[in-house]
Amino acid sequence: MLRAAYFFWSNTYNAFLFRQGPMSPTLADVHMLIGLNIIGQINPFSLLIKSSYKLESVRTGGLS
Repeated sequence: MLRAAYFFWSNTYNAFLFRQGPMSPTLADVHMLIGLNIIGQINPFSLLIKSSYKLESVRTGGLS
């Protein structure tokens, strides 16, 4: 799927170029596709507190 998206990406326009015209992902698209919170604090992470987020390995598919 990423290869197909890369085929239509233009670094000049920073958009996907389709027959109907250029298309750029919006913040709402990012929120719907990957669940990134677009409404919130500007800098939600503090270096002084322990993070509650944990990244999982891609190789194991999250099965530890």
